[in-house]
Amino acid sequence: MLSVEEHTLFHLRNHRSFPALLFDRAGDRFADSDFAFAERHGKRIYMNVHSGTQPYLALVDDDIHSARLLTRMLIAHGAPGIERLDGAEAGIEQFRTMLTQPHPNLPGLVIVDLKSSSSGTRDFVAELRAIENADRLAIAAMAQSLERSVRGELLNAGADAVFERHAEINAYRREAASIVSFWVRNQRLEAIGT
Repeated sequence: MLSVEEHTLFHLRNHRSFPALLFDRAGDRFADSDFAFAERHGKRIYMNVHSGTQPYLALVDDDIHSARLLTRMLIAHGAPGIERLDGAEAGIEQFRTMLTQPHPNLPGLVIVDLKSSSSGTRDFVAELRAIENADRLAIAAMAQSLERSVRGELLNAGADAVFERHAEINAYRREAASIVSFWVRNQRLEAIGT
C-alpha cells in the first residue's frame, strides 16, 4: 500500500497537466523525497511554479502531529495545497496582514483545530471574523463533538461549518473527506480560475 506522499506523487506524475516535481511559493523545487520534509516544516506544497494563484487550504492547528495527520488525510481526499499556521496568534496576524492587501490570494477554506484550551477554536473564529474583510473567508471549525451546544457556539462565533475531531481513524478519514467536499462545494469562482 502506498503512503499518502507516494499516492499524492503518483497521482501528480500520472495526471497529464501536473509535473512530476513540486514547488513551494517562492518557486523552489522539491524533489519527491522532500515532500515529507516540507510538510514537517510547515511549507505549503504546490503542484507547479505558477501556484501563487492556485487554490489552497489554511490549517490553523497548535499540534504538529494532529496537523500532519489532517494534512495527509485532506490531500488523500483531493485537497489542494495546505498551509499550516502554527497556533492562534500566528494565524490571526497572518490573516490580518493578508486581508489588508488589495488582491490577496485567500485560502479556499480556513480549517481551525486549536486544542490548547477548550474554547481555543471558538475564540480564534470569533477573533478572525472581527477582522475587516474576513467575511471573504470560509471557515471550518473542528470540535471534539457535534453536540448542539458545541456546534451552536462555533457557528455563532462565525464558523461556516463544524466538523468532528474523531479518535477512530476510519471516522477521521470520512470527516476529512467531508471537509474536502465542503471546500469543493463552497469555492469562490475566482479561486477556480473562471
